[in-house]
Amino acid sequence: MKTKSQSAFTLVELIMTTAAFSTLGIALLSFGWTSSRLIAKNLATNHSHEGVMSAEQRMMAAIHASGSPVKLQTCTGSTYTDFLAGTSGDTDPLTGLKISNRANGIRFWRTAGGPFQLTANTTPSSTTLTFNFAPNGVVTYVPQIGDKVWVPLVDAKLTITAINATPTSGSPNGRFTVSTPLGFTFGNTSTNITTGYFFRQAAYSVQNNELRFHPNFTGGAKNTYSIVRTGITSPKPFALIGTDPSLDMRISLEFYDSKWTARRFLGGATTLQSVISVRTQPAPVDLTE
Repeated sequence: MKTKSQSAFTLVELIMTTAAFSTLGIALLSFGWTSSRLIAKNLATNHSHEGVMSAEQRMMAAIHASGSPVKLQTCTGSTYTDFLAGTSGDTDPLTGLKISNRANGIRFWRTAGGPFQLTANTTPSSTTLTFNFAPNGVVTYVPQIGDKVWVPLVDAKLTITAINATPTSGSPNGRFTVSTPLGFTFGNTSTNITTGYFFRQAAYSVQNNELRFHPNFTGGAKNTYSIVRTGITSPKPFALIGTDPSLDMRISLEFYDSKWTARRFLGGATTLQSVISVRTQPAPVDLTE
């Protein structure tokens, strides 16, 4: 009587097959794990770059629209002190030139309003000026003590020392006192129009890993700021190309994304180095002011 023979894997074959599939599975898992980390690292780096780029673009727009070059500042959160730029041993990689010592803050005069029309007659000894601050029925700027008015016609730069009449939509003529006499006679007529631009101090500072914007860097308002970007790890990102205040400003801004790093995806740090050129036209406000 014949019996049917049954084919089957031997124990050795089963062990070899299991080992082969295990090796393949481990290789696939390792590939997937490595790929996910590389993708996450790239996303973290891109996210950091976008964050620091948006902050740098905001600073560039503000400084390009300013009425003066920048002044380096030492900022502690309660005190803000100017200091002169001194030569350092560092070379800017973008220009190949030496840069100044670094600072954690800068101040400058931003354009706050104008042009507004002078609406009251003046004499050379006049220290009280009146402007129409709502030419379209809306007050877009209210002068304050410490602001500066620039009259381009005679290149007069005057500091506001007192507010005599605050402009409103119903009463657009604002009147204020300036530090020195205007030095010229102007008549308030429809054909002889004299205008003025107004400037207010502003600043950027890096403190407690925050890039801060101080829109009103005057008196007690210096401590009022908005946070442009958190996660800034460069303690002193601001410098000058050389030591001449009229030269370009150099920014080396490092941003570290803690959210990505908390997930153990390294590489969430980006350092953006850029140079902001000086204004192409003469600054209406002196740096020493």
